[in-house]
Amino acid sequence: MKCIHGRNEPYACKKCKSFFRIKNDLECHEKTCHPESKSEHDVSNNRTDSITTTIIPTTSVSMTLQSTTSSLLSNEIITDKSSSLPSKYKIMSVERMRLLLAVLLKRISKQERLDELGFGKRLIDEVLYDSLLSAGKDPVVSNGLSELETLTKNLEIFLKWTVPKEHWEHFRKLNKTPEDILETLTAT
Repeated sequence: MKCIHGRNEPYACKKCKSFFRIKNDLECHEKTCHPESKSEHDVSNNRTDSITTTIIPTTSVSMTLQSTTSSLLSNEIITDKSSSLPSKYKIMSVERMRLLLAVLLKRISKQERLDELGFGKRLIDEVLYDSLLSAGKDPVVSNGLSELETLTKNLEIFLKWTVPKEHWEHFRKLNKTPEDILETLTAT
């Protein structure tokens, strides 16, 4: 970090001049300590509105997730950060959920599989829906539900399918939402 930015904590809060090592820590700080001002990180980004990918997870999904989640569980105690945040910050935006889902799918699939599926040509919601169908799962159709609700329910079905059972049960004991689990899996 120091060789790139010239310092160990490159992210600075413009209000109180505190420094942070990770951008996510800065965003969390701004939301909790300075909720009255809308930060530059909260502004909707047009690029994230059009994030698209095409992918169906490969058979090595559970092996990849098992190694990822086991290292997460063995190296740190996972705490529920969202419980300390004000309620208006607990819900993840659709754009962020799509981005993190795309990151997760990209990590757990082989490049050949991505190329074969035409990665980047379809909305991630449709890809997730088709992935669940191909796996014999029953994805949620958006009949009367909002985009966020539909995506969240399908994400939960996807995670329940791909995350090893013992890790899924551990996350549920900690009262983790699908959004929290997605953030945990894509954080490392």
